[in-house]
Formats: sequence, structure tokens, C-alpha cells
Amino acid sequence: MQNAIRKGDYEVAGYAMWELLPEYTPYLRKRLLVISAEDCFGVITKEILKLCEIGDEYSLTRALALLCVAKKNRDADYFVCNLMSAANPTGADKTELGRMLTTSIRNMDVVSAGRFSAEIFKKNRKYMWQVLKNYAGSYLPHLTSEFEALAASNERMSKPTEETIFMAKAIILAWTCKEPKERILAFEAMTFGNTIEPTLIPVIKRLDECYKIKGYFPDWSYNWHTHHGKYDLKRDAVHAIENDQRLLTPLEENLFDDCTWNRDINACLLKHNPRYRPIPYDDGKRKPEDKFGGPKDELYRSPESEQITLFSVL
Repeated sequence: MQNAIRKGDYEVAGYAMWELLPEYTPYLRKRLLVISAEDCFGVITKEILKLCEIGDEYSLTRALALLCVAKKNRDADYFVCNLMSAANPTGADKTELGRMLTTSIRNMDVVSAGRFSAEIFKKNRKYMWQVLKNYAGSYLPHLTSEFEALAASNERMSKPTEETIFMAKAIILAWTCKEPKERILAFEAMTFGNTIEPTLIPVIKRLDECYKIKGYFPDWSYNWHTHHGKYDLKRDAVHAIENDQRLLTPLEENLFDDCTWNRDINACLLKHNPRYRPIPYDDGKRKPEDKFGGPKDELYRSPESEQITLFSVL
């Protein structure tokens, strides 16, 4: 379902959701929120949150349809997987960390923002959200409702202290400057303040009318997180990163589309490397600190052990 949403394929996504309902309704409510932050560009989580709070088939169908037509981008997931690192904590208290994070966001110091956000989220998640909400109120008032929705979505996760995607999406939004500002809305009928009227969300057909798939789903829908993708197709993290990016429809390029996923890929290849790719693996793309500035190689070296830091996972 998630890969179909990335591809904007309502037919496949609709059938997948139809199979999941009603038994997995609570899981769907959470998963759709994650997808809104992980795979979608710009402001959209406040819309999905409202529909998931209702949580019946009518509202979940519209949440699915909105996600399918929304602009796509994976910058927030990139930030979580490749920039957030608590390997070398500063040891500062939460107030000082909050000031440091605010400064790094204002300066678009992506490496420091990743380091400070990881540390403060681990130390005091609720204070982290207070810092981000205050930032929106001071510098980005049009994003206040979206930051509130991202924070509320974090609270609805089964393990909110471990789910960092919503916080990452808030930071990405703070760095996303599009003119006019309405360009950062994921769907043209949306606004920054109010939520969209459900009748304005284009739904192609009812879930039970979507094409019934017999056997395997389309080949593009499987990655190494699925049993078929991992063991039958022998897919790995390299395939997942390339495939996920290729699927994004409609793609809205933003901050990290041309940046390396080496940190995440190498961590994953240590767990599953069916094609025996060389480690450390290099996808040949640019480092984010080279593109935006910041401490060089901080993500890749540690005073204790270069290899441990290279393959660490938050």
C-alpha cells in the first residue's frame, strides 16, 4: 500500500486498504500518518490527522486518495536515516540544546541540526516539540497548524519516543522555501489554516471496486522489508532507496534528492546483503554537508571507532 501511494497508484493502494479493513483499522490510522510525513512533500499531515481521527472507511478512503494525489518527497525520511545521529552527544541540558537546535535550523546547518535534534529528542521529546512549535510561531506562523498536527501524530504512535519522522518533517518544512508559500501545500485545494472539505478530495472509486489482485502484487511494490522482496527477489537497501525515489509521483524535488544515502545503506547492508555488495558501499552522490555546509565528516567518523559510527543506526 505504501509503495502504491508513493507511485500515486490508487487502484493498487485501494485494493490493499480494502484487504486491511476492518481488522487493521487501528494500524492503518497510524500508518497513513507516517506516510504523510515520510513520503509526502509539504503540508499534508494536518489533513490526514483529521481523517484518521474519524477513522471510518469513508474518511480513511479519502485519506488514502489524498496521499495518492499529493506531491511526493522523502526529505524527512532522509533526515532521519542519514543526518540524525546521537553517537557523540554534547551533554548539554535541554534548554541549551534547544537554543543550539534553533540556531542550526535558522542557519540551515543540516549536520548540527541532525545531531542536536537526535540528542534532544532522546533526552526530552515533549520539550523538543515545544522548541519546534515556538520556532514556527516566531518565524513560520503559516506552518503552526501543521507543526501541531505533526506533534499530535507523534503522540498517536505505538512507541512515540522512538518515532522521529514527524519531528524530522517539521525541520524539513522549516527549510522548505517556496514562493509563493502556497507551493508547499501538498495539494492545491488545501490551505494553511483550515482542513480540506472531504468532498474536494478526488476519489476514483470505492475500495471494494478496486482491481482484485490474485497472486503477487506488481513487482515495484516489493522491497526488502517484505518477505517476498527480501527472500525471493533478494532485494536490499540499495534497491529500496533507488526504487522508492523512482516511484515518487508526482515528485517535488526539494533538499536532499541528489544527496547520498550511504550512511543508511551501509547500516542496512550489514544486516542484509544478498548481492554481496562491497562494504562500505558508495552510491556516488554528494554529501549533505558538502551541499549545505557544516562540519565535515562528522557523520562518518568517531573518536572511538570510525567503523562503528559509519554503520550506526539511531
